[in-house]
Amino acid sequence: MSVVDPSQITDYSLPALPHIEAITADNNTANLAASVRIPPSPRRITFEYTGLSLAVPGRIQFRYFLEGFDSSWSQPVAAREAVYTNLGPGSYRFRLVASNSEGCGTGQKTAIALTSPGLLSNLLVPFVVHRRFPRNARRCYQLRLRQVARQFNMRPGRARRRADTHRTGIA
Repeated sequence: MSVVDPSQITDYSLPALPHIEAITADNNTANLAASVRIPPSPRRITFEYTGLSLAVPGRIQFRYFLEGFDSSWSQPVAAREAVYTNLGPGSYRFRLVASNSEGCGTGQKTAIALTSPGLLSNLLVPFVVHRRFPRNARRCYQLRLRQVARQFNMRPGRARRRADTHRTGIA
């Protein structure tokens, strides 16, 4: 025989644990195992997340905050993704909090850091290559001139004199 005291029953479910599943930048999924680097000047970044809970998982609410971009936490939402557009270069940190079906926040947060290099860093590479290209081209040209000069000087005397005569125009 069992006795149940209704005043002792609590309708409290365990808190939902937030979990970031994926980060996509312009349809390219980032590797979450390593430090997350997204391409420069992404047009659209999507954070996909979920809350781990066994009690009514469809009623979990989320709040998120992108440090370096947002000024405050979002309102509680049931959506399982957050979308940002036209993020500038810099370092960001996406923070996520989940609340269970009763609206009780977990106090546990999850976060992930990401960086987006500036366009300037991508422009520096062609600039450096452009600055060095004329110097390298000039070196290649001088090397080729030396090779031709060596070949010209190695000809038998008669052929060399004929080439000298033809070049100077003296008969």
